[in-house]
Amino acid sequence: LVQLAKMAGAASVTLIEPVAAKREIALKTGADYAIDPINEDVKARAMEITGNMGFDRVLESSGASSAAKAALEIVVNGGHVLYFAMYNPSFEMPINLFTTYYQKGITTTGVLFSDRCFEKAVRLLPRMDFTNIIQREHPLADYDKAFADMASGQYIKVVLRCND
Repeated sequence: LVQLAKMAGAASVTLIEPVAAKREIALKTGADYAIDPINEDVKARAMEITGNMGFDRVLESSGASSAAKAALEIVVNGGHVLYFAMYNPSFEMPINLFTTYYQKGITTTGVLFSDRCFEKAVRLLPRMDFTNIIQREHPLADYDKAFADMASGQYIKVVLRCND
């Protein structure tokens, strides 16, 4: 998403990520700032980075309910929050409609996954730099190791090689 945000014209990109190695890679692949949500106050750091305004756009891609709520706290008045992640189907987020929409004028959007997205995503692949993003590769026969690596949360992307 860091690279896609830059391709879409973002002047500055900030990543919020608890894993130090992932923050370092984000900085190598185009992020201007990286915030550690475990050891830093996310809202205070966001306000510091944005001159006390908040981010114009927040792309929440972690799937963590705490991050879903925090996204509304770090977006600028009149800004846009895009919920890109898949959340637990039972997760319900209370939103103060008056504050969120009427006082702050925030727009919130989710992502519709459909078969029409695949072709567009494939066309973006040649423009992406996966050098630092693909951190593990496994032959198809070792799918169990690949899924274990993916589930560990330590790697950005894990790839199954389906051919030699």
